[in-house]
Amino acid sequence: FYFGRDLDDLSLSEQAVLAGLIRSPGRYNPFRHPEAALARRDQVLDAMVDKGWLTDEQRRQAGLEPLQLASGEKGFGQGRYLVDFVRGDLSEWYEPQELQEEGLKIFTTLDTLLQERAEQVLRTRLAAMERDVPSLRRNAGQHTLQGAVLFTRPLTGAVLAMVGGRDYRDTQFNRTTQSRRQPGSCFKPFVYLAGLERAMAGQEGLTPGTVLVDEPITLVSDGKPWSPMNYDRQFRGPVTVRQALTESINVPAVQAGKLAGLGNVIEVAARCGISTELKPWPSLALGAQELSVMELATAYGTLANGGLRTRPRIIEEVWNAEDEPLQRREVDLHLSLIHI
Repeated sequence: FYFGRDLDDLSLSEQAVLAGLIRSPGRYNPFRHPEAALARRDQVLDAMVDKGWLTDEQRRQAGLEPLQLASGEKGFGQGRYLVDFVRGDLSEWYEPQELQEEGLKIFTTLDTLLQERAEQVLRTRLAAMERDVPSLRRNAGQHTLQGAVLFTRPLTGAVLAMVGGRDYRDTQFNRTTQSRRQPGSCFKPFVYLAGLERAMAGQEGLTPGTVLVDEPITLVSDGKPWSPMNYDRQFRGPVTVRQALTESINVPAVQAGKLAGLGNVIEVAARCGISTELKPWPSLALGAQELSVMELATAYGTLANGGLRTRPRIIEEVWNAEDEPLQRREVDLHLSLIHI
């Protein structure tokens, strides 16, 4: 974890760093506090000399060695949200005590370089938004802007990188799996897909050339009158399904939801991987109901796979301390969209 190598391959200095961590893993974390980690290492080396386990020359040589961490500044040591996700996934197979005491080796789908880059980009972009967006700049110091990043490989469901928030030290709430937010226009493809699928099955539905009318309308959503508007507050008149989806126009998307049937939209979304129980309200077409990032990534992966849905997976294999394989998580594929 810290040095990117097996324990037997570590130098004396690196072993001393690990031994020194036991007292306070946070205070002596070499990713965050390299100077403290080195000072603590030196204490360990001195104690080994006092015990007669090292010669003075061995102590001197080990004390000269610089820190060479696994993935540069803070990177590998920062993936705590992903570590929590792995631990939660392992609970399907093991009790917490087993994970702590059995010396298991966990092989994951993580791409450490992508993980490091994802964390860096999230921090940089959030800071830029707080600097450049007037409303966020005015609230600086009162509210901390948060975000999440998730990279998956659609064909296998492999989770390659996961960042659940800006800083794990501030909040351990994982926004890729635990937070739910309105996806907005990201939901529109599933609305049109429901209509397209119906048409391809020989039922009344939508084709790319179906004409929808972009004009003011008022509907009842959740028992209340609702008048959807386009983002530019303009109406375009007749538009094709292809144009409406390409330009992400709101009012035609609502009409598409009516034509496809909101029950069908919900059913298609569920087959794609959205597990949240959705309500058949007209505003559903505009992504007004809350989903998790993981759900949305899974559903978009189904589209990318031509209708094959994969279950997200982070664990590939588990070995015991004797390097014997115990469990392996296979790729979990389901044919969800017959006509895509």
